[in-house]
Amino acid sequence: MRTNLLRYLIVGWMMATLCLSSAVGQTITGSITGLVTDPSGAVVVGAKITAENTATGVQTTAQTNGAGVYTIRFLPIGVYTLTLEAKGFTLEKVNAFPLEIDQTAKINVGLTIGASETMVVTETAHPILNTADATLGNTLSTNEIQNIPLNGRNFSSLTLYQPGAIDTDPAGLSGNNAIERDTYNNGVVAINGNREQANNYTIEGADDNEPQNNLIAYNPAPDAIAELRVVSANANATYGNANGGAVVTILKSGTNNYHGSVYDLLQSQILDANTWGNNHSVPITPKNSYTQNIFGGTFGGPILKNKLFFFGDYEGVRHHTGGKASASLLTPAMLRGDFSALTAVGIQLYDTQNSFAPYLNNQVPVVNPVAQYLAAHPQLYPAPNAAPADGLIQNNYQGGRQGSSPPIRKISKSTGLPEIWAGSMDSTLRERAAILRRLSLRCSSPPTIPIRQRLPAPALFTPFRLTLSMKFASDSRAFVGTMVSPAIHPVCSA
Repeated sequence: MRTNLLRYLIVGWMMATLCLSSAVGQTITGSITGLVTDPSGAVVVGAKITAENTATGVQTTAQTNGAGVYTIRFLPIGVYTLTLEAKGFTLEKVNAFPLEIDQTAKINVGLTIGASETMVVTETAHPILNTADATLGNTLSTNEIQNIPLNGRNFSSLTLYQPGAIDTDPAGLSGNNAIERDTYNNGVVAINGNREQANNYTIEGADDNEPQNNLIAYNPAPDAIAELRVVSANANATYGNANGGAVVTILKSGTNNYHGSVYDLLQSQILDANTWGNNHSVPITPKNSYTQNIFGGTFGGPILKNKLFFFGDYEGVRHHTGGKASASLLTPAMLRGDFSALTAVGIQLYDTQNSFAPYLNNQVPVVNPVAQYLAAHPQLYPAPNAAPADGLIQNNYQGGRQGSSPPIRKISKSTGLPEIWAGSMDSTLRERAAILRRLSLRCSSPPTIPIRQRLPAPALFTPFRLTLSMKFASDSRAFVGTMVSPAIHPVCSA
């Protein structure tokens, strides 16, 4: 199985490199612009500006035009320094400043007359305000993402920190929506009063929407995220396809230094109290066996310094549950059609196929052969064994969770094995060209069944999502392509 998985990775990487068609994508880079002047305030024409990424050492240059304005576009997010050179002026350097997603940093610089061998260091750039457009949004950096507690490590929870974002069912941001992928809209926040499905999610400029229900298709590990931006209002033309919010995620890339991380988050019944519902059931349901480990790591660095970099991350989940669960079952009398117990509480049943005539004493004829068969085989449909919470049938049965077999009280175990692999390679081919190749893979286990008897085990079905993306940034245009292959279903074993 592992060999097949490796083949998928290798073939997918080759397809991303060789066969991927390009399409115009959303902006995931930043720009630097500004005006260069001399001590008298006159503009300086032909000054050379060099922007250097402090993490990778990659330099990008530009020159001021006839109006003394320079613009450097399509810069990957990160921390940059600026160096300005012009004949007859001292060398000017602007200290490190951050550049965020779709940000246009405007930095005006005044040069000083003197020898070019002399360097003047400008203080750190003042907080950069967006004066280019009216876009409203919030950007979370790597440090902020790492320090925000996330239940289940669901990156979608980060969007709650955007003003105007709300989730009416916050529990939906945990559970399977967190450790696998979103299966219901309570795992997605609503922004500015719009429906949850009105949001648009992208990773590295590639589409990250599950098309059937318009939910999130792929949940990246938070440790692999370099920056996340939520555009909530007044988005420019770059961000289409979103009536709600545009959630833009950029994953980490390698740098000139080797960096990595290892983590393991443990949840266990040993650390938890019993639930209120278990403590108030009759008989009391004991605390269920439960452990969940979310573990993984990241690693990145240089292949060729200042030229070629790599970054990879892995996240795995081991989820074990056991003990008892409650369910609501019909009583043996009800299976035979005797619902007279409802009469005592003022409930009358009616025959919808006979002009809504009332059933005498709530006696309903049972003619369905399936119902008759279940009534005759208690090993398939057991009788209630607990006191009903409502005096009728609510939670009147307690039994083992998935995997148990008679006797039903036997503790059982179930295991979920969602796993994520992701990797990228960045290369700078020349001064103004760069290529990013990224591969993301997720495998997950079959769904769990709360209570089971001697029913056939569900067939193993492992959803598989292969996302390949390649970007190319040139002097004038940015392209992004993506390919998604939902038809491949390899089995991922522990």
